Amino acid sequence: MTDLFTQFNTRLDQAIDEIALELASGSLTKMSLFDAMKRLYGGSSAEGRWAQRDAYDLLEAGMTCHLLGLSRPVRLDDITALSLLVEQLPTHTVRSEDQIRFQQFSTPADLAALATVLAQPRPDDIVLEPSAGHGALVASLTTVRQLHLNEA
Repeated sequence: MTDLFTQFNTRLDQAIDEIALELASGSLTKMSLFDAMKRLYGGSSAEGRWAQRDAYDLLEAGMTCHLLGLSRPVRLDDITALSLLVEQLPTHTVRSEDQIRFQQFSTPADLAALATVLAQPRPDDIVLEPSAGHGALVASLTTVRQLHLNEA
C-alpha cells in the first residue's frame, strides 16, 4: 500500500523543482504557476482544490530552491539580476486576514540576498534566521558554523 502523504510530498517536491526550473529559465508566469497547482492538486482553484495563497507559497518554495541551486553563494553583483527576476514574478495579490494581522510578508529574494551579502557572514559565524518564512535568507547564505532557524 502506498502512503498518501509520501505520494503527495513527492508530487510537491516535483512541483517545487518545476517552478525553480522555470525561474532559472525566466519562463515562469502566473498561468504556468497555476497550471503547476492544477497538476499538483488534480483540479483548479475554482473547484476548491487549492487557494491562490497556496500558489504563492509554491512560488516562494520554488524561489528558495532556485537560490539553493545557484552554483555559488550570492554576491553583490548578483543583486541586479535577482531584482529583475523578482520584478517579473506574479505578484502576491491574495493575502489571508491572518497574514495581514500578523504582518506576515515574505522577504523578496533580492532583498534577502542583499541582506546576507551585507552581513558578510564568515564560516565561523553563528547565524539566526529570524523570518520564519520560506527560507530566502538561508538560501542565499554562505556556509556558516551554525544556523538557528526561527521555525516551529
